This record gives sequence, structure tokens and C-alpha cells, in this order.
Amino acid sequence: MELQENLFRFGLAICSGMEYLSSRNIVHRRLAARNVLLTISNEVKITGFGPQNFEIDEGDGESGKKERIPIKWMAPECMESTAGATEKSDVWSYGVVLWEIFSLGHTPYPNIKSRDLPSRLRKGERLPKPEQCDET
Repeated sequence: MELQENLFRFGLAICSGMEYLSSRNIVHRRLAARNVLLTISNEVKITGFGPQNFEIDEGDGESGKKERIPIKWMAPECMESTAGATEKSDVWSYGVVLWEIFSLGHTPYPNIKSRDLPSRLRKGERLPKPEQCDET
């Protein structure tokens, strides 16, 4: 199977899984490629959701009792607090996961510190088009 076809298939399977969670009124809040597993037969399994006690990951290496949020995957409106997270904010995270998939596993915004990302996004900065994506 061609690489791009597999990437599309993984993206579609994640979309189906997220649609299922949404139909159950579950907001993931932490969707990232690291929370997507593949079975031995390449079936997609979404993990890392459920009730959480969150704190923003400032990239300072400190960790407390709270779960650290992967801010580079968070919708801009949720970067200060996840209290307003909705299925729409999960859609933003899904877009970042698609970017991860089609960039073949690169980390989003690699040269931007987490604490600087909200202001950069407010100024309109976005992820570049991955090489595995054509213009359509």
C-alpha cells in the first residue's frame, strides 16, 4: 500500500474514533499522535481521554500532581484553561495530529516555546504544509 494512502487511512480512522467519542459527549482534550495507537493489524485506537486534572505545560520540566497539557496541540481558546474545551477544540487538535501524520512524525512548532505559542497563533502563525501533502 502506498505511503500517502496509509496516511489518509490513519487520518480517517482517527476522525471516525473522534466522531464516536463526540457522539458520546466525550471531549478528548489531549488528542496528539502519541495518544493514537496502532494494533498489529494497523487498526487505530485512540487513548489518553477521560476525566483529568490539568495544568498547562510551560515546558519548564516541572511536574506536579496534575496532568500536563500538550499545549502545541491545544486550540488557542483552550491554552489558558481547558474548562472551555469542546468537540470544536478537539477538531483543532485533530488538525495538528493530521499535520503530525503527514509530516511523518515531526513535532509541531518545533522552534517555538510552549509559553510563546498563544501569542504567535493570535498573530496568525500556523504550521507549514507538510511535504506529504499536495496543494489539494
